[in-house]
Amino acid sequence: MQSNRNCYKKHFSRIYVEKAAFDYPIAKEILSGFPDAIVVEIRHYKDLFNRPGQDASMQRHSRSLILAVERPPFLYPGARVCQDFGNDAFYYTSTVKNCLFSCDYCYMQGMYQTAYPVIFVNFDDYLSEIDRMSVSKKLYICLSYDTDLIAMDGLTGYLGRWIDALSLRPCVTAEVRTKGAPQFLRPLPNVIYAYTSSPERVAALYEKGTPAVSARLESAGRAILDGARVRLCFDPMIYIRDWKKAYDDMLTQVSEYLSFEKLEDVSVGGFRMPKEFIRHLRKQHPDSAVVQYPFENSDGICHYPKALEEEMIGYLSDALAERMPKEKIFVIKQEEGEEVWNKGNAQS
Repeated sequence: MQSNRNCYKKHFSRIYVEKAAFDYPIAKEILSGFPDAIVVEIRHYKDLFNRPGQDASMQRHSRSLILAVERPPFLYPGARVCQDFGNDAFYYTSTVKNCLFSCDYCYMQGMYQTAYPVIFVNFDDYLSEIDRMSVSKKLYICLSYDTDLIAMDGLTGYLGRWIDALSLRPCVTAEVRTKGAPQFLRPLPNVIYAYTSSPERVAALYEKGTPAVSARLESAGRAILDGARVRLCFDPMIYIRDWKKAYDDMLTQVSEYLSFEKLEDVSVGGFRMPKEFIRHLRKQHPDSAVVQYPFENSDGICHYPKALEEEMIGYLSDALAERMPKEKIFVIKQEEGEEVWNKGNAQS
């Protein structure tokens, strides 16, 4: 007889804390929210976070939490597989690593050995580094690169901290990317809220734990009305049967919640991921078509065959060009192993 009883413990019933992290106010604040949790002192977060042989798929049923103190550097140059939107001083930073969502195709599942998120509690050190680097150049920083900052905000409160900090640093522009659907986002001239939008079928099949696409778009539309800068990210495009109809339906759905012309811009990108990450993803999701696809490999980056990638990106770019100015359409695709950016390159 099969039991319906859930044998897993609640999320965050165990919290691992670096010895150096205990004295930070943010650590104390987070721990106070879990009075019944078992707290385990650790030497260094990587001893747990990078431990080999973990079963991340199993861990997602009952996540533990890690609190740590990050060491320099606090800013990293943006990777070639990421969007820089034409910004020269493009960096990313990670006050949190790992995500509460469980998208099959997420590169974090391929990169990290664990499903446990780690929160770095020395937030002020990040701001000091940003202040140091912004003296000589205008920074563009992705805050949601190694996590979904909005999805994690109930645990960390970091979104509000970042917004407060950026309100005092107008020369620093930040992007906050999410698959979440927050009820309110504080508008700020130097903050871009980037929502990932997918066809409903893609979200249902492969974006586990995320809000419905309609909820994301409703949130994006509300943020625009509140005066926020909003970007829509159709990236990565995912190949499914009848993909053209799926993306046509998606664009129709977008128009029900917001005006394309009021968007800051949009990004369109093909699927791309380091081959090692794909290898790890395939072990975790043996029945998932999105990661079991026979990708091509260009200099260690896996992607759809060039003809298919160009057809998908071209189709969506052209459809977007009928709805908004071409100069607001950013496209990234794989060409001979290099990431090539095209701004406003949709065909007439």
